Amino acid sequence: MKRALRALGTAAAVATLVGAGSANAAILGTASDSVGFSETELDNTLSVGPFSGTGVTSIDITLTGLIDTSITLTNDAAQEQEGSAEAQSDFTFTSSEISPASLGLAASTGSITLSSGQTDTFAASDSGATSQSVSGGLAALLDGFAVDVTTDTALLIDFGGGNVTGTQDTEARAVLNVTYNGETTTVPAPGTLALLGAALLGLGVFGRRYNVV
Repeated sequence: MKRALRALGTAAAVATLVGAGSANAAILGTASDSVGFSETELDNTLSVGPFSGTGVTSIDITLTGLIDTSITLTNDAAQEQEGSAEAQSDFTFTSSEISPASLGLAASTGSITLSSGQTDTFAASDSGATSQSVSGGLAALLDGFAVDVTTDTALLIDFGGGNVTGTQDTEARAVLNVTYNGETTTVPAPGTLALLGAALLGLGVFGRRYNVV
């Protein structure tokens, strides 16, 4: 009888644990906003609306910057020149709800050679991202928030002999991605609980067979 009672106790404990389910880390939702490629300089606002779910324990925020540029160079020297040029664009992200962030992008022509009097145009691009995770003071973020983004773009020409001039036509894009993290509870399927109940019933019958009157 004692053996049967111990078996019943163990099975009941297992049933309690199984019935309660288990908590698992999960992504509860995502949101995003972006500024399409626009001629620099950017002076825009990215925003996401309120999150309607519950159980959020942390929020991951990723800010991405991208630039596409067209650089036109002219060699005014009497001899060929070798060097490079790049459009440098500094992204600044500011918000009253998250920490400020910045990105420095550089779209370069790479090493090139221009003959005397040559004018040529080169395409280049660059991208980068910065991320932060917030686990405290989530209420303000869950109500929706905004991030202001600005750029400051300049052209750097680096030719050893000098006398190379140029212009740049740069477009920039900014993206805000938000991930809401939390926990979900995994509940056993009804079939699993039914099988466990049948097993417990069998153990109960087994226990009664060994009762001492």
